[in-house]
Amino acid sequence: MFTLCPWGINPESLRLYEAMEAGSIPIFQRLNASTSPMTPMGADNPIPQFENWSDAIDFIDKMRQNFSELEKLQQRIISFYKLYKESIQLKVKLVIDQAFKESHGYYC
Repeated sequence: MFTLCPWGINPESLRLYEAMEAGSIPIFQRLNASTSPMTPMGADNPIPQFENWSDAIDFIDKMRQNFSELEKLQQRIISFYKLYKESIQLKVKLVIDQAFKESHGYYC
């Protein structure tokens, strides 16, 4: 149900995206108290973020006691990630469409 997603070279490591792709709940350490590298993904970001790993362990222990809340969180993350991927696909499509128009004079 959970995937620990420690930072790699960047705070958002591939583990984070792999966890969401698998339907797991990523456990992510926040950059600092006021900012998070996940903020650009949206204000409605449901991904659990923690100041330290001890807080993350407490959260996991608490969530394992309440399966209903655990399932709700998992579904929110799945929905959130689906919308995130769709927004990225649209951005890529727009770039390709614009490049095609500039090369060929019309949209594909």
